[in-house]
Amino acid sequence: MVILLFSMVLCAKISTDFILRTQNTLEKNGDWIVSKRSLAYPTMGANGYYTGRQTLRRNRLDLGAWHGYQEVIFDTLITPRKVSFRALLVEESYLVYEYNRNPDSEYYEGIRISNNSDYPSAYLKVSNSGEFLEKRTLDIPGVEIGTWIKFHIVHHSDSLNVTIDDTISFSMPMTVSGRQKIGFRNGYFPVLIDDIEIRLHDDSIIKEDFSNRENSVRVFIGLIIILFMISVIFMRINRRFSFNEYLISAITLHVLLCFVMVVVGVCYDRIYSRNYPFEGEEIYETEVQWIAHQTDTELAEIQESMKASIPDSVITILFMGASQTWGMGALKSGDTFVTITETNLNAMNGFGNRFRCINFGVCGQDSYGLTRRYMDLISDTEFDVVCINLSHNDRDPVLFYENLHTIGELNKDRGIATIFILEPACPTRYPHELPYHYVMRNLADELGIPVVEMHEYLKRKYDDGFLWWDYVHPTSFGHRLMGEKLALEISSILSTEYQHELIRNRLNSENLP
Repeated sequence: MVILLFSMVLCAKISTDFILRTQNTLEKNGDWIVSKRSLAYPTMGANGYYTGRQTLRRNRLDLGAWHGYQEVIFDTLITPRKVSFRALLVEESYLVYEYNRNPDSEYYEGIRISNNSDYPSAYLKVSNSGEFLEKRTLDIPGVEIGTWIKFHIVHHSDSLNVTIDDTISFSMPMTVSGRQKIGFRNGYFPVLIDDIEIRLHDDSIIKEDFSNRENSVRVFIGLIIILFMISVIFMRINRRFSFNEYLISAITLHVLLCFVMVVVGVCYDRIYSRNYPFEGEEIYETEVQWIAHQTDTELAEIQESMKASIPDSVITILFMGASQTWGMGALKSGDTFVTITETNLNAMNGFGNRFRCINFGVCGQDSYGLTRRYMDLISDTEFDVVCINLSHNDRDPVLFYENLHTIGELNKDRGIATIFILEPACPTRYPHELPYHYVMRNLADELGIPVVEMHEYLKRKYDDGFLWWDYVHPTSFGHRLMGEKLALEISSILSTEYQHELIRNRLNSENLP
């Protein structure tokens, strides 16, 4: 009888673990913040990372899920004395342990442990926008690849002591902010985190193993009841069995159920739990409809805004693009590169308020959809300059060329200046350039259109801060770099003989609006 009860409990325990794993998400965990969800313009996969099963697959935190570049912060102000955790890094990956995060501070600090020579191990002082205010390289070896490494980080009043797997040890001076939040961040390549233990100054301990314990007792008891009922039914069906025969049969049934749950659990862990939502025809059609709706909405907003009286001395610049142009990745509404470009243009060279930048960026849109809407827009709205920031969403180089050629020729006929921006992306994913940058260069040579080499520019700035939230959407710091660069480039371009006489006359005019 004891063996029967043991087999029943074992089967219920294995089944409970499997059921809880299938529902294990950061949302259910409730103790951690995903920074991407707090952005004014959240990036793709931000909610998916928070609610999806991939993030806590196998009951450990995967910073590489949902496009990587994740920042996960413990959602409680604490006074840590010692923080221990295990981490697994792959080749070329890095992990940043963040500390001194305070809601009232303009910056936080971090220790980057890296296997990537382009992003060496370093102490980092980081602004909330992602810029490195200070960076000090640490002369330590990379950690072992593909092996779980134990980290111990001791917070003193004036320093931080770090021990890695009892083989690497170093100390960093620091100013303790008292109550603070801690967190973890990675880059393009995955990093796994598990078994976090935080010892506070009052000697209390917070433990996190990323297991799902929500309603675990209720689920376990429910399964025990179900198994008991199955056993009773099984006994009534097989009344001809002796009691010993019944015990053997019931135990065999429980063992078989255990085996089935183990097999299903392994298959779930290794196959299903790492898969992302299926992009079927229904989802694709919904996305197309959403993009069309967003495009029409922005088109109407631009047309409405252009009805206002604008002084002749104001240069109106339209920025066309996809989600990057829209502002995805910006922490605040004023952090988009379009807004920053306008601010910088109006602040430089004594131009005053002579520039007005209009954002026509639509998430998920490509050159075909934007060209069609632009032709509707240009029929009753005039712009002085059109900046085109595209490449990533297009799939056909011939169609891409034809669409941009249409815009370029249309603008030329109407006396509108055109500028091509080579859409930047993460240099780890795109170390050279995006697939269709060459199309834009060739067309620019053909039509005499100036080109802003934005991808190359951001490549040179790759470790001046955290530039990317994924492989194509910049942080607020990345947006700022783009806006500053564009303001300089546009100012220079509009001052050359390339531009039509009207714009040059306005720039040289003594009559400020």
